[in-house]
Amino acid sequence: MQVRTRWAPSPTGYAHLGFISRVLINYALAKKNGGQFIWRNEDTDTERTIPGAMAFNMKWTREFGLDWDEGPDDEDLPEDLRKGGPYAPYTQTKRTKAGVYDQAIQTLLDNGSAYRCFCTKERLAELRETQERAKQQTRYDGRCRNLSTEEIKQNLDNKVPFTVRIKIPKDRKIEFDDLITHNHVVWDSNEVDDAIIVKSNGVPTYHLAAMYDDVVMKVTHALRGSEWLASTPIHKILFEGLGIKPEDQAQIGHFTVILDPNTPGKKMSKRNDSFRVDALLQRGYLKEAILNYLMLLGWAPKDNRELFTLEEFVEAFDLNGMQKSNPTWDDKKMDWFNGVYLRKLSLDQFSERFYEWVEKYLLTMLPEEEEAFRKKFESLPVDSLLEFARRLLADKPARLSEQLALVQERAVNLWDVLQQIQFFYDAPQSINWDIKQLDKVREQLSEVRAKVTGFMSSLPEDSKVWTHEAWESGMRAIGDALGVKHGDVFMVLRVAVCGTPFSPPLFESLQILGKEEVLARLNAN
Repeated sequence: MQVRTRWAPSPTGYAHLGFISRVLINYALAKKNGGQFIWRNEDTDTERTIPGAMAFNMKWTREFGLDWDEGPDDEDLPEDLRKGGPYAPYTQTKRTKAGVYDQAIQTLLDNGSAYRCFCTKERLAELRETQERAKQQTRYDGRCRNLSTEEIKQNLDNKVPFTVRIKIPKDRKIEFDDLITHNHVVWDSNEVDDAIIVKSNGVPTYHLAAMYDDVVMKVTHALRGSEWLASTPIHKILFEGLGIKPEDQAQIGHFTVILDPNTPGKKMSKRNDSFRVDALLQRGYLKEAILNYLMLLGWAPKDNRELFTLEEFVEAFDLNGMQKSNPTWDDKKMDWFNGVYLRKLSLDQFSERFYEWVEKYLLTMLPEEEEAFRKKFESLPVDSLLEFARRLLADKPARLSEQLALVQERAVNLWDVLQQIQFFYDAPQSINWDIKQLDKVREQLSEVRAKVTGFMSSLPEDSKVWTHEAWESGMRAIGDALGVKHGDVFMVLRVAVCGTPFSPPLFESLQILGKEEVLARLNAN
């Protein structure tokens, strides 16, 4: 059996972290087994479709190296995203117009597996309200389930709008074995609703279109969100009505969901811009680090290994490693992965990736992402840092590599890097001396500052001949003379020159700044 998996998103939202994690599993399963990975555009929910969302989601998925073997080749897609394949078109509204589903719909109506429902939206809304008031399960009451041939003909002759519903048989047990969780699930068919499979505009719903397309496109494994588990009995009955044998159906598995750490027990929402993949890249996280973390959210390797390239993950992947419990997104763990990947880069690679981030991600924020970006960094001077990033990109300063080398071991992400090196280019305009790091030297602050300034003035003009020994011994001598701790003396100098108690290694930073600039900052503050 040739493995064929598919990812079939609806273009009603933008790609988020959970989105990419699910693509990753489908991709890995196909590639591990030498099969094909398919992208299908399930755009039958036309009322909620967001123009451009499909192209956006395809672009950012490919950004992570997750390419598809077959997929849409729609005219409104950028040319580099178009793919095509033997089962084109891969967009469901186009398949609807081409009549792909017509025979399946007619088969279900002819053999009594489905029926036309002529109920109005108003009646269905009233029915739902009545059931909710009575605290009953909201479901269709079957009013049109057994209409006579004459009643149906009369409605059709009068052009009464209708939907098509699947006819769930009564008094049956519908059983299902989940490919991912390995749970054996049993439903009482009397509790399963007669779901709409064709809307009144003639467009099939997910229940019909997705299931039928999986069969036609010879999909062998349909891995989807847990929200679709409750729909599985509908799909099992639909397959029966179409006469599709179990061996010709895709094996179905349901993913766990990634939980939002800020709302315990709630899944990561695709409506939350903070979880959009492009937003995380714009905040300075590396693609390979994000992908590596996502690999381990819902899947566990046998040897508890943590670091994987995409190729290594595909090689190691096994569906038996999929976990049943819902993982929670952890910002600190993401920071750890990103730090590991930043430190794996050579200095040249680090510099290259920094510039790429500034140009490709940081400075190309779309309006809908900017609010989430600014909210994430609301305590920082975002406009000043963005202006600084533009200058760096325009000037490509010669000593940037030296500055990056000082922060590479400490940085969590590239936004962090940008903050840490800004002081090399922009002297602090005002210093907040009222910080807890200086509490122990508060009463002698002015005297320490004067002594430090005098000592730095006495050093040679050429900062390259400064040595740790001479510099540190002089600074420690100031502390001894004034009876304050050596660390407090260094902190006074750090705050005066860098504007913050947190900075790259101080001595190396002073060497890069040079004596003239260091003294200018000491005298200014």
